[in-house]
Amino acid sequence: QGNSNATINRKLAALSKCLTVAKDIGVIDTKPKIQRMREGVNRLRWFTDDELAEMVAYFHHMGNPNMAHWVRFQADTGLRVSETRGLEGRDIQGDVVILSDTKSDSPRGVPLTTAAKEALEDLIWQQRHAKEIRPFKWTTKHHLRNWWDRLRLHMEWQSTGDEVMHALRHTFCSRLVQRGVPILTVKELAGHKTMDITLRYAHLAPHNLVDAIAALEPNRQPSHMLDV
Repeated sequence: QGNSNATINRKLAALSKCLTVAKDIGVIDTKPKIQRMREGVNRLRWFTDDELAEMVAYFHHMGNPNMAHWVRFQADTGLRVSETRGLEGRDIQGDVVILSDTKSDSPRGVPLTTAAKEALEDLIWQQRHAKEIRPFKWTTKHHLRNWWDRLRLHMEWQSTGDEVMHALRHTFCSRLVQRGVPILTVKELAGHKTMDITLRYAHLAPHNLVDAIAALEPNRQPSHMLDV
């Protein structure tokens, strides 16, 4: 049907899951092997600091500070949209968000930046009289899509399909890698199930290669330690 290898693999993954369940409940005796297609390394869309600042400013200007909080929170925590929406008051422990129900089936804790913590505190304050605190319960698909489409027009993004909400998660990972955070740490913070997923961001840290070669030079400091 002209699908890309990446699309085919997503469909094969769904089929594989169905077959796994079928085997578990005894519908089939064995699960057939599914050969995946080879995927190239696609360019990941992530937002710059200037773009993030403009996005946040736009939502404040439009009188929707909650969306501004959401953008800042997503970019600074890397949570999946579903993970953010499911957050409850008990999941927020000081300066850390604890996630127990994740896509990778492994709980993880994500420390909060100052901006993310301030956004969360404001949303929680708005629900201070509620019996159950769910700071992002208002983030329905319709609400997010409506405001994201408005943002797309304001930012004059091209209709390439790259500037999606999930790009905020790419932004989180990209910014960490660019700032020299070890790739294994990025994997843990993002909650990636395999290292292969995290390695998509490795090319954003060329300074690591420079530092590696610098290690071969006698009495030479790594590049990030030199004065600019």
